[in-house]
Amino acid sequence: MDDDSVDCVTITFCAGQQLIPLYPMVVDMFKKLIKGSSKTVNIWLYGTSLPATEELSRQLQSQGLPVYFDLDTAIKPLGYASYYAEVKTAFDEE
Repeated sequence: MDDDSVDCVTITFCAGQQLIPLYPMVVDMFKKLIKGSSKTVNIWLYGTSLPATEELSRQLQSQGLPVYFDLDTAIKPLGYASYYAEVKTAFDEE
């Protein structure tokens, strides 16, 4: 996250039934990581249990964290955000 050559990040996380007791800690970890960054960040969430994955997604989204269940869907918004930043920088420099 401190690398200046990185504009945006997709965090990949595998959720499962066995991790449900750890979800509050996981949500807090992601919240601190994303809120403390100046980069555009989202989360690609997948797992072995649909109910467990959906529960973690609800908890993350309730904290304002962007969550996607499909990698392509997660990456596209980052591309748009990066392009917008480039265009905005070009206009600001004029």
